[in-house]
Amino acid sequence: MFSPMTIEKPASDEPWNSEEAVRLKTAFEDFGSVVHSAYGSYLDGCLGFRMIRQTIEEGHRQLRASGQVPAGSDLDAAAFLYSRTDPSKGGPVQHGVSQGEMKRRNAARGENEVRLAHMLLVFVYEAWETEHRHKVAEAIRTDAKDVKIPVLGDLRLLRHTILHGRGVLSEETVRKLEVLRVGKAGDRLILDDKQVESIVMTSLMDSITNWLRNHFEVNDGGDDDSPSS
Repeated sequence: MFSPMTIEKPASDEPWNSEEAVRLKTAFEDFGSVVHSAYGSYLDGCLGFRMIRQTIEEGHRQLRASGQVPAGSDLDAAAFLYSRTDPSKGGPVQHGVSQGEMKRRNAARGENEVRLAHMLLVFVYEAWETEHRHKVAEAIRTDAKDVKIPVLGDLRLLRHTILHGRGVLSEETVRKLEVLRVGKAGDRLILDDKQVESIVMTSLMDSITNWLRNHFEVNDGGDDDSPSS
């Protein structure tokens, strides 16, 4: 079974063998499981979007090859309708667009993929802020506000951009981002699957690992140079 987040401890570091370390390991692995599940849903969605596009394109190829439509017909202009019953027989239409629009919004970096990436980032931050940050704080007997992990601070800024800034990066957001580089001021926040993978599978994991290392070094008598975001 694939493990979404495994917190490993150096064999020589005594603090990592403490009861506190066990509590932290559990807290972060719980968070990792939530992130891993949400990321899986994102990947499922991206795959589904591309399959929809491929299905429409293949249908168009078959129609043209069959000679059932006149040469030069604009198949993209045909309607794509969602309905629980046959709309040609009077069934109510839940949603409808042109097939060309369906292809565009289901393309890589299309509107559906962009929106799903936004939903994932908002969900990950909300899961952290409303539940798992508190679990980590409880594990080390401190206030949640004192648990500061830079990449999650960045997700807080991106959440605000998505929900309150119509997805457009402000100068203030770009200036305050500590880890993530997702565009310049005025850009729309558009993340493809590789960028999302980098945020979820690399930046987030690295930031948590660095926080843990710093936490145990500080509490074992080292210098306090903890992240400030």
